[in-house]
Amino acid sequence: MPSTLVLGIDNGGGFFALPRKARDAIYKEVLSVSHPLYLFQDTPSYMGVFAPEVPPHWLALLYTNRQASRESSAVLYAKNVFAFVDQAEEQTSLLRRFFTSIGPVNSSFLTRLCIDFPAFPGRPEGPELRRDSQEGLKLVRDHCVGLTTIEFSLNSLSSRKLTSMVQGEKSIAQEAIAQIRSSLQSMPSLQEVYIRLQGTRPPDFIVQIMRDCDWIVTPAHGIS
Repeated sequence: MPSTLVLGIDNGGGFFALPRKARDAIYKEVLSVSHPLYLFQDTPSYMGVFAPEVPPHWLALLYTNRQASRESSAVLYAKNVFAFVDQAEEQTSLLRRFFTSIGPVNSSFLTRLCIDFPAFPGRPEGPELRRDSQEGLKLVRDHCVGLTTIEFSLNSLSSRKLTSMVQGEKSIAQEAIAQIRSSLQSMPSLQEVYIRLQGTRPPDFIVQIMRDCDWIVTPAHGIS
């Protein structure tokens, strides 16, 4: 399918005479996939994307001509879920690299992201978001002005660290979650927050605090 579309555009077959709505429907059919696009960073100088089950040359539309690139890029970034595989400090670096790579216009098209649950260093004086988590949320806020859905992956290690920091105290858990919620409330376009439990589940009272924020807490499967 991608090869046929590109051939039609190259030969002036009237593709751009179609209404924009029709062209967007074609872009969506070609570029939207049913699973997240997984981004990772093996080295500081390399960013990779793992996209299972996509057809060969599925991104060919982005390289056809300037108009097709502009229009199809908007659909690519708006209609797919982008999941950041790296954790902690590495994830913040990956977010920064990704936003720099795709540029501010394409970043503004992003609607759905999957990142790690924000971390806390566990200081005795009380919960405070770790600096790299603060930076990561700020990057998302500043670059993803059209973001509607964010998913936090809460793996077993992060769940145990959160539970240990809270020490069974509901007030500490409320303070910690409130910091994350405050960061999310600075993203005016955001509509849905998912907490995806990957393994060990935090205590029920922590889960309830999350749900009291209207966050959707579910087992691991990912947003679609």
